[in-house]
Amino acid sequence: MPLLQTVVYDEATQNAYQTWANFIDGIQLHVAGRPENLQGEVRIARAEIDPNLTVLKMTNLEEQVGTRLNSQRLLAQLTSMYGILALVLACVGLYGVAAYIVARRTSEIALRMALGGGGKEVIVMVLRGAMAPILLGLAIGLPMVFAGGYLIASQLYGVRSYDPLILGIAVAVLAISAVLAAVIPAGRAASIDPMRALRTE
Repeated sequence: MPLLQTVVYDEATQNAYQTWANFIDGIQLHVAGRPENLQGEVRIARAEIDPNLTVLKMTNLEEQVGTRLNSQRLLAQLTSMYGILALVLACVGLYGVAAYIVARRTSEIALRMALGGGGKEVIVMVLRGAMAPILLGLAIGLPMVFAGGYLIASQLYGVRSYDPLILGIAVAVLAISAVLAAVIPAGRAASIDPMRALRTE
């Protein structure tokens, strides 16, 4: 069918669609080399074919794809920021739990150290109390991750429902963050003066 062949439609919307269809929206070129260096040659070839053909913009495929995926990239960046914020909040919460354990068990820690317990035992006790919520959260969260990934697998094109590497990194980061968040209260607990703590109690 010739490009400019037109048909008189009864509906105005169909006529509008036909009018827009008569415009060349874009021409795709497969070239060897970088497209940025071939703009002059492309314009010369276009002028030889039709000098009246107007080219508004020349872009490569990467720019086209990037423009189309701006909203998805923004959503991914926001999701990453929310994930980092959740990790920070989890670390603050773990620090608070560890500090609360130390404050609540000050007399017990002092008594242990007065009876000959070392600072390492106190640090292990505090770290064990801080890691317990993490292990419980992983025991509940990992099955939910697998179940959620299985449910949305049909909506992920070219992506597995879960990535073992990413999942392992997330678990490792959370565990390391938990340990780091509990190190300060554990160090404070190990430096408690037994006599002063027992006198305060």
